[in-house]
Amino acid sequence: QNTNTLAGSYKLQRGNHLANLAIRNDSITGFSPQTTGSASYGYFFTKALRGNINYSTGFRPPSFNDLYYPGYGNPTLQAEKSRNTEAGLHYEEAGYELHLVGYTNTITNLIQYSSSGCPPGYFGCASNVANAKINGASLGASKQFDKLSLKGSFDQQNPINENTGAVLLKRARQFGNAAAEYKSGLLTTGGGVTFSGQRTDYGNTGLGGYAIFNLYANYDVTKDW
Repeated sequence: QNTNTLAGSYKLQRGNHLANLAIRNDSITGFSPQTTGSASYGYFFTKALRGNINYSTGFRPPSFNDLYYPGYGNPTLQAEKSRNTEAGLHYEEAGYELHLVGYTNTITNLIQYSSSGCPPGYFGCASNVANAKINGASLGASKQFDKLSLKGSFDQQNPINENTGAVLLKRARQFGNAAAEYKSGLLTTGGGVTFSGQRTDYGNTGLGGYAIFNLYANYDVTKDW
């Protein structure tokens, strides 16, 4: 499989105004050429407070595993196409940040696991969801206290299969993370947690929520080690 890509972008920053334009064309073996792009605009209400709005389109061809993996691949899969719109407010000053973003993502031919519509002898396979939509909001913040830094984010979303009205498989409505780091001289220590709410799996079974905890420490033996 060969992929030939041509892309270009333009960035503008003038006074309180920010703008970005981008366009990309992908020619991939087995698929017709696809053109995607994005446009975004931001405005500084003050030096610390910025608003923005973004619109973009996307294209995702199925992977070799999606197409051909034994007992799972489905060679009739179509490529995903998507449209995403988001708007947000961002407050950033020395040692403190706060971000609030709302988004909606409309997807055609979403690729996901399914237990129906599979080749003979398969218990499950990759399949296309004709129409899907994910609406949501994300809240994030960080704070620096001299040697201590804190950060976290939380997403609330509604991932829906528009053909059935059901929640998309394996996608949680809530997820997020939180972390703390402390630096004292040559020693840095930190920890964090990533968490997810419940998800629905195929066969209308439930997957419980989970959390993953991480702890770490770094010591600077010398400037370069």
